[in-house]
Amino acid sequence: MVDCVGQKLGNYRLIKLLGKGGFADVYQGEHVYLKTPAAIKVLQMQPTDEAFDKFLAEARTIARLTHPNIVPVLEFGIENDIPFLVMGYASYGSLRQRHPFGSALPAATILSYVKQVAIALQYAHERKIIHRDVKPENMLLGQSQVLMLSDFGIATTAHSMHTAPTQNAHTTSGTAGTATYMAPEQFNGKPCVASDQYALGVVVYEWFCGTPPFKGSAIEVAMQHLQALPPPMRAKVPTLAPAIERALMRALAKDPELRFASVQDFAWALEEACLAASPFTSGPVPVRLPSLTRVSTLNEGTSGSLLTEEHASATVSDLFLDKAAFAETSYTPALPLQSARRSGGSISRRKVVAGIVGLGVVGLSTLCAGSLLHKLAQNQKAVSMLTPKLTPNRTATAQAITNATIINATDTRPTVTSWGAGHLDMFIRGVDNALWHRSFDGSWHDWERLGGPLAYDPVVVSWSPGRFDLFVRGTNNDLQHKWFDGSWHDWESLGGIFMSDPTVASWGAGRLDVFVTGTDNTMMYKWFDISGWHEWESLEGQLTSSPTAISWGSDRIDVFARWSNNTLQHRWFDGVWHDWEPVG
Repeated sequence: MVDCVGQKLGNYRLIKLLGKGGFADVYQGEHVYLKTPAAIKVLQMQPTDEAFDKFLAEARTIARLTHPNIVPVLEFGIENDIPFLVMGYASYGSLRQRHPFGSALPAATILSYVKQVAIALQYAHERKIIHRDVKPENMLLGQSQVLMLSDFGIATTAHSMHTAPTQNAHTTSGTAGTATYMAPEQFNGKPCVASDQYALGVVVYEWFCGTPPFKGSAIEVAMQHLQALPPPMRAKVPTLAPAIERALMRALAKDPELRFASVQDFAWALEEACLAASPFTSGPVPVRLPSLTRVSTLNEGTSGSLLTEEHASATVSDLFLDKAAFAETSYTPALPLQSARRSGGSISRRKVVAGIVGLGVVGLSTLCAGSLLHKLAQNQKAVSMLTPKLTPNRTATAQAITNATIINATDTRPTVTSWGAGHLDMFIRGVDNALWHRSFDGSWHDWERLGGPLAYDPVVVSWSPGRFDLFVRGTNNDLQHKWFDGSWHDWESLGGIFMSDPTVASWGAGRLDVFVTGTDNTMMYKWFDISGWHEWESLEGQLTSSPTAISWGSDRIDVFARWSNNTLQHRWFDGVWHDWEPVG
């Protein structure tokens, strides 16, 4: 397809090319009337009526995935017989752009990413939708650096859109994806929800080690996914705690039944393993790895490798150390790999090469969908993978971790309030994802832990002596509220599904005003007075940032937010709400 920059598709004008794929190009677009940004995916083929109907049906399914950690599908259209999708624009790019090949990431960063990816995948799985192409390139950073998954099922559908149907069309659809991150069952055209967990496990393995478990050409990577155990992580990163490796090995089990019950369970187990270990090194460990990763895409129509540009990363790693608090255990396969290969017959490299040559005219996609990988898939049951239990020594671990370490080893944002002269109350989310509180009344008191877990950073406000209210976006992106009036009250949900952290203001005793960005990028508003909490209402807008609010008098509130056109906008209340106005 030729470059479409400058062209108009529906109500959007294409501004610049963001990326090219095997079946579609993605452009940054702008709504010609609203001037709001969007990502436009333009398919590079003209589908048959049957294929188009199938693509449209799946696009409708994906459009119903309304979740802050999933890139929204805004519109579907056809221009000059070419279908295109309009999606939310992620202004900060992908995690692959942020962390190039060869980068080993800090453990706290990995946990932050995993929790956001897992909650998005869990949301989709509960609605019977499988992503099938989980990889860093499909993890985007939107407003407020919130991670969003993109391309839910789009690639799988698009690859079935051929001008002429083939006998292998269904299987080809099933095997679509990126070989580096594909689960064994996907090569047999039988993806399941556990396939996404496996792919996320490969990504996490790469983030810890700087390289994915399997490398080589597409067919070599496929054979390793089907037959080989992942190389031990601690051979690459000796300081890694055994419990982290055990959690990863379970997620990477060949048999989907041996993986965690859900992708959310995997995320929780990984977090438990990380926090049970001493979660901090004595100092940052620089990791420098050359990028020799070969990311092989099954839809490239070639049996060769895609060697990425050499990249030497000096990313600072803050990996979890192996401490004495852990009982040292090792893992070994229940069956030797050679024995596993004998089950169902071995596949020699000569046979693989012969298969590639014989089927080269139809490309690697058809090859992977054909009999060769089907035969390989039969061997996966014979590879016995571990299902270890996480058994950290909690007592020793708790003694090893001090409160100060928990607070100082994270980059979370503190929030503070004062209910009178000489009084300060500070709150922060610790590296254990619990809420921590410290107060000042002439001298600083010790930190106290107020429970959790928290997925995001809190905000706090005080409206009278000895009273303060905390708000935080919950793990399911609702608004959570906790307060102190002489004693602490439990968290309560105030409902909603939101895209940003909240902001709160109070102009007097018994009055609270909370603002947050909704899933449609409008500002949502909820308030509390003597009659209790009122229902959420929209204050409109086109927000691309979390709002901020302040009150400087009775019945007066001022709210500020950045809009999609990058202007700073202001709206205020002095008995009635006034319209948004630009202030810079």
